[in-house]
Amino acid sequence: MDPVTLVTTALVAGGAAGVSGTASRAAQDSYQALIDAVRRKISGGPEEDQARPEVLDAYLADPVGHYERLVRTLVAAHADRDAGLADAARAIFVLRRRPAAATARRAMSSTPLAVTRIA
Repeated sequence: MDPVTLVTTALVAGGAAGVSGTASRAAQDSYQALIDAVRRKISGGPEEDQARPEVLDAYLADPVGHYERLVRTLVAAHADRDAGLADAARAIFVLRRRPAAATARRAMSSTPLAVTRIA
């Protein structure tokens, strides 16, 4: 997945987990860190581009309606070359997988296994 798609997808995934209340505190913190990193990345630039932070706010409110605009803004800000931003986006997916894996491990450890002896 290219870095810009990774970032836009992580923003939606992190927001969905937060809205549903299923996100851990670490996931919520990572999501906020990603939003802050994107905001910093797109806030720089010439004066005519000072509306860039509002592009992020619009995307967070309506990802489908503002996807193309955010992608253009991220590319213009060279977010596609920012490894730190991509890492922040990846953290969202890593943290979203951990609770499911931990739940599966707990379920497996508490389930007695039937052992059959073959004679």
